[in-house]
Amino acid sequence: MLGYNAPTAVKTVSVLVFLQALCISVYAVLLTVFATDLAVGLPLTFCFIAIALCLGWSAYALLKARGYARSLILVWQLFIIIIAIQAVIVSGHILALIVLLSAGVNTIVLFSSTVSKYLQ
Repeated sequence: MLGYNAPTAVKTVSVLVFLQALCISVYAVLLTVFATDLAVGLPLTFCFIAIALCLGWSAYALLKARGYARSLILVWQLFIIIIAIQAVIVSGHILALIVLLSAGVNTIVLFSSTVSKYLQ
């Protein structure tokens, strides 16, 4: 089963991480399509696709109650928080603020009692 009996908190985090992976994949494709120099764009595309695959895999593993999934997702969320704080301070874009809030919520929910009980 694909985590059908997973609590709502686990499903929410998994869906948000899947959406992040999807956004990274779309960005990688757009980077390749609009790259002026493929020698730079193609390696970055492969890097972003690898990150997106790892995120998708960790979201799936979280649904399957694998303990290692929380650490993978936590590292990515902290990375996003660091970058989003910088983007909010420098540019003040509302999108950066939305990303920051979603990563913060994911980080907090990852350590809720519901998720911890599910992963044990």
